[in-house]
Amino acid sequence: MASLRVACADSAHMHPRQAFHGVTLVYIVLLGVCAVAVNICSFALIGKAGPIAYAVVGHSKTIVVVVLGFLFFSQGQSMETQIYNLAGVSVAMVGVILYTHFTMAQKAKQPDCLERCGC
Repeated sequence: MASLRVACADSAHMHPRQAFHGVTLVYIVLLGVCAVAVNICSFALIGKAGPIAYAVVGHSKTIVVVVLGFLFFSQGQSMETQIYNLAGVSVAMVGVILYTHFTMAQKAKQPDCLERCGC
């Protein structure tokens, strides 16, 4: 397969002129197509559901990425680090759920969970 010579920005870790092969270029193009698709979906979501829903979906996506990273790449981390990571993801997920609940209750002009319990 033919290769394309491209100058690398980080010459400390790679040869100054790294060859990208056809498979690598296909991956780069596919990632670009995926990025465009994400942007189109984002604009469609904002148009249909509004910016609050977009923010919640964005936070949820981030949490999913962090959880998957925790599950697949936690080898070599100490147990303490893994517990901190899990606690951070849990706090973020609770925040997303509460934010969604409060926003939906406010839009529906109904009492939220704190108003119902008298807090």
